Amino acid sequence: MLIPIGLLAQLGLLILPLSIAALLATLLSLVQLAAMVILMPALGRFMLSSYLGQPISIQAAVQETIARVADVAVNCFVPGIVLGVFAAPIYYVEDKKLVPVIKRNFELLKKELVPILAAVFGASLAVGIAMVIVGVILGLLPLGGILNSIVVNGVTAFVFAFFSALSVWLYFWVRRKHEGGDPESEARAPRRGRRRPPERVSLRVAGVPAS
Repeated sequence: MLIPIGLLAQLGLLILPLSIAALLATLLSLVQLAAMVILMPALGRFMLSSYLGQPISIQAAVQETIARVADVAVNCFVPGIVLGVFAAPIYYVEDKKLVPVIKRNFELLKKELVPILAAVFGASLAVGIAMVIVGVILGLLPLGGILNSIVVNGVTAFVFAFFSALSVWLYFWVRRKHEGGDPESEARAPRRGRRRPPERVSLRVAGVPAS
């Protein structure tokens, strides 16, 4: 999704008048934002299911997200913006809403604040520096803008996937270390009051069974 949008924006700059290209870039930015509202929570759902040994396809995760897009956008995507390292796992595993998700996120975050922030910001800084260097090099080449767009958006997609997986792993690590018990088993169990689908184990995911 990121790469095609970036390519369209770069092509617009090359072949369209500046005013129209600017308008196209604005519209594509809005499309990208709408896509991220769906793709980021879906990626969290996908990584969580894989971690718990109840994998679903990324297509199924996207379909589930679209089916409840308003709820996911408000209660998962928005908390993720507010330093929501654990927003997706909390939303899907604990079935919390907007404010409780934010509170729970900071409750877990402060238990291991330094190592978590060091991991997140350290990796972000390293990737950012590498992307700047690559961008400068590609900018010297013919069609460097298009090449840079492909590389930057490809790396960005990989980084999103990496941090989504890291978020899930850190969530269960912090819970296991500071709250005890077996949070993975709790997450795999169906929520009380909900019937388990026949011949499938449901993931406790905001009322959505695993596919």
